[in-house]
Amino acid sequence: MKKLLLSMMLLLALFLVACTPENSLENSQITVEDVTFSGNIFEASLIIEKAPESLDLLKELVTSGVHMVYNEYKLEFGQKSYTLLFKVFVGDIEVGDIAYRVNSNIENPGLSYVGDTLELD
Repeated sequence: MKKLLLSMMLLLALFLVACTPENSLENSQITVEDVTFSGNIFEASLIIEKAPESLDLLKELVTSGVHMVYNEYKLEFGQKSYTLLFKVFVGDIEVGDIAYRVNSNIENPGLSYVGDTLELD
C-alpha cells in the first residue's frame, strides 16, 4: 500500500511539474531590437510576442528581458556607468518605457532599477 501511495505521489508531482500556465515566462517570446550605444546611454526595444494577463506579469517579463540584455552586454559595459533605456512593446503596440542604471556607483555595481511608465490597456 505504501509503495502504491508513493508511486501515485511521484506521478502527481511529475504531472504538476510538467504543467505550466499559458502566459508563463517560458511561453512568452521576448525579442530585443534597435540596440544603440550613444555615449553612456544604451537604448533598445523589448518586444513581447504574447500579451500578458496582468501588469505584474508584464513587469516580470520585461525584467527578465532586461536581465537577458544586461548579461549579453556585460563585457561591453565593463565597470563604466551606463543608463539603459528600453521601449517596451506587446506585439506592435508600445506599452511604455523602463529605465535601469548599470554600475551607478561603487556600492551598487550591476543593474539598478530607475523607473517605468508601463501600462496595459
